[in-house]
Amino acid sequence: MPLHPAFSNLFIETEFFAPENALLAHRRQRSSEDEPIWGAHVVVVEGDSVGACNSKPIARDSSAAAHAGHPIAVMEDRPLSNTTGAVLDPVFSLRRRVRIPPGETVRCSFSTIVARSRRTGNDARGQVSRSEYF
Repeated sequence: MPLHPAFSNLFIETEFFAPENALLAHRRQRSSEDEPIWGAHVVVVEGDSVGACNSKPIARDSSAAAHAGHPIAVMEDRPLSNTTGAVLDPVFSLRRRVRIPPGETVRCSFSTIVARSRRTGNDARGQVSRSEYF
């Protein structure tokens, strides 16, 4: 069933790149005159990571019982949804768990990128997903 035109212009499409711990998203163009816009969100960990990176590009991990002071995915130790595709209510959220031994340091860097093309967004995503840049 096709979407109503009012909704088809609102969606953001997202992808998750596990090797780089990154989300990539773009807004569907409303008309041929609209300039494309792409966004990426990347997390880099320099240190001992525990488990896989979780992503949450949409607000589906919340519920009526959850609020900013008590996010269910954090408070109940749930994984994030890792949902991608066409979404209406976008949120860039990445989670990495780290182990910090006594007396040691772990560095985490989150980057958000805005670009006018998928290629430019992907190139920037690739550059900031390497810890040697930090």
